[in-house]
Amino acid sequence: MKETEFINQNKDKWTNGEHLIQKGDSNPEVLSKTFVEVSEDLSFSRTFYPHRGIKIYLNRFVQALYFKIDKRKISSSDIQHFWTDQVPFAMYESRKDMRLALFIFLTGLIIGVTSNIYDPDFSRIILGDRYVDQTLENIAKGDPVAIYASSDAFDMFFRITVNNLLVAYKTFVMGIAFAVGSGFILFYNAVMVGSFQTFFFQHDVGIQSMLGIWLHGTLEISAIILAGGAGLTLGRGLLFPGTFTRFEAFQLSAQRGVKVMLGITPIFILAGFIESFATRFTDAPSILRLVIILSSLLLILGYYVWIPFQKGRRGFPKSFYRFTIPPTDTTKIELNKVKSGTELMESSIKLIVNMGIRPIMTTILAAVLFTTFFLYRNWDEDMLSIIAIDSVLSNVYRYFTYYEFSLSFLLNWVLFTATFGMVLWQAKKVLLPRKKFLFKQWGKLALGTFLWTWLFMIPEQHSWYILFFATPFLFMMIIGSFNLSKHPLTWRQIAAVSLTQYYKSLAYYFQLILFALIGMALVYSPFLYLYLQVIEMNIEMEGNTMVLMVTALITFILSFIFFFLFQVIFSGLLIGFYSNMEAKYAWDLRDKIGKITTKKFAYGLEREVD
Repeated sequence: MKETEFINQNKDKWTNGEHLIQKGDSNPEVLSKTFVEVSEDLSFSRTFYPHRGIKIYLNRFVQALYFKIDKRKISSSDIQHFWTDQVPFAMYESRKDMRLALFIFLTGLIIGVTSNIYDPDFSRIILGDRYVDQTLENIAKGDPVAIYASSDAFDMFFRITVNNLLVAYKTFVMGIAFAVGSGFILFYNAVMVGSFQTFFFQHDVGIQSMLGIWLHGTLEISAIILAGGAGLTLGRGLLFPGTFTRFEAFQLSAQRGVKVMLGITPIFILAGFIESFATRFTDAPSILRLVIILSSLLLILGYYVWIPFQKGRRGFPKSFYRFTIPPTDTTKIELNKVKSGTELMESSIKLIVNMGIRPIMTTILAAVLFTTFFLYRNWDEDMLSIIAIDSVLSNVYRYFTYYEFSLSFLLNWVLFTATFGMVLWQAKKVLLPRKKFLFKQWGKLALGTFLWTWLFMIPEQHSWYILFFATPFLFMMIIGSFNLSKHPLTWRQIAAVSLTQYYKSLAYYFQLILFALIGMALVYSPFLYLYLQVIEMNIEMEGNTMVLMVTALITFILSFIFFFLFQVIFSGLLIGFYSNMEAKYAWDLRDKIGKITTKKFAYGLEREVD
C-alpha cells in the first residue's frame, strides 16, 4: 500500500484521536480502543515506511494517547482540598464584597421593615395579594406558617431547592452587569424579607413565625447574601481591574466567585430539606427549633467566616496566589484545526474579544438606525400594543418579520450586511492580516445576506423553523466565499463542507443560540422594568411622550440584542466552518505530516533523513 493511500484510509481515525487528546472528558473506552488501533498503525508504518515522517507522527501520537490514558484522576484528597482550603481561600479573598453584600441586605431589610410599618399594605405590593390573604387565613386558624405544610414533602423539596438555586445563581451571574444586577436582586430580596417578617409582628405572631421561618431561613438567607457577595466579586473584576487587563481581572474574579457558589450549593440543598421536611412540623418544641436555628447560624459563621479568617490570619500558601491568577492567552487561533465543542466555544470567544470594539459599535449603530426607522414608520400607530414586554421572543418576532417586500426589509438587509461584513473584516485582521478581499466577495456577502433576510418573509407559522435550520448553511456559504485559509476553495468544496458537515454546525449553532437566548433573557427581563421605573421617577413627561420614550428604549434594547446575537453566531460559525473543512479534507494534517522528518545519529551528531 502506498503511503498516501495509508494516510487517506486512516486520516479520519487519526483526526478523531487528536480530538480525544484535546478533550478533558474523553470516554475511557473510546480512548483505549483508539490507542490499540493507532498502535497497530504504528507497527504497520514501522514495517513498510521505516524512514518516512508518518512513522514519527504515529509514534508521537501513540505516546500522547498513552499519557492521556495514564493521566491521574480526581482523588478524594482533591475533593478534601477544595472544601478545606479552596473555598475558605475564595471567601477570604472576597471578604470585602461579602461585607458590602451584608450591608446592602441589611439596608434593604430596614427599608422593608420601615415601609411596612408606615404602610401596612406595602406587604401586598411586595408579596402579592394571594399570598397575604392565604397567610391571614392561616393566622386566623392559629398556624401562621401552615403554608409550608400545604404540599407534599418530596415534591416541595425538589421544587424549592431548584428555585433557590436558580435565584442564587441568577444573583451571581447578574454581577456581570458591573455588580449592579447582583446588588439590585439582593436588595429586593432583603426588602421582601423585612416586609414579610414585619407583617407577622403586626399580627402578633412574630416570635411564632420566626421559629418556623428561620428554621430554614437562616441557611437560605445567609446563602443568598453569600451569592450576592459572589456576584459583587464577579463585577469587581470588571469595575476595578487594577494592574490586570479588564478581561484578566474578570477571569480572576469569576474563578473566585464560582468557587464561592460551589461552596454554598450544599447549603441550599440542606435549607430546602429543612423547609420541606422540618418546617411543616409547627407543633415541634420551641427549644428544638431554636437549637436548629442556632446550629445553622453557627455552621454559616463557622465555615464561611471564622475558618477563612483564621486561615487568612495564618496565611495561605503562596501557591494559592501564584496559580489562581490566569495568564494572558497569547496563543493564536488555529483556524485549520478540528475542534471539539469546548474548543469551538473558546476560539469563538477569543475571536470576538480579539476583534475589538468595532463590531460592537457597528451593532449599536445598526440598533440606533433600526429604532429611528421603526418609530418613524409606526408614529401614528398605537404604541401601547408595541411595548408589551411579556415575552422577549414575541417582541423580536414582531420587529423582524415582514409580510411583503418593503423598506423595512431593505433596511434590515443593509444593516445585517454591514454587521456581518464588519465581523469578516475584523476576523481577517486577526486571523490573516495580509489577506485581501475582492469586490466580488462583498457582492456575495450582500447576496447571501439578502437570501437570509428574505427568510423572515416566510409565513409566520414556518418562518422561525426554516430560519433556524437554514441559517448555518447560508452563513457557512457566505463565510466560505471569504476564504481565510491557505488553500483555495471552490464553490463545490464550500457547499460540500456546508452540507456534509451540516450536522456538526447545527449542533454548535444550537449551543450558540442557547447561550445567546440566556444572555438575552438576563439582559432584557430583569432590568427592563427597572429602566422604565428610573425614567418615570426622574423625567417628568406627558403620557404620549412617555410611551414614545419607552417604545424607543425597548426597541433599541431588542434590536441591539438581536443584531449582536447573530453577530456572535456568525463569528462562531466562522470558526466552525474551518474546523469542518479540516475534518473533511485534512489539509492541515497533511501539511503537518509532510513537515515531519526522520532523525538519525551519525558519530554522535544528529542529522535529518528525508
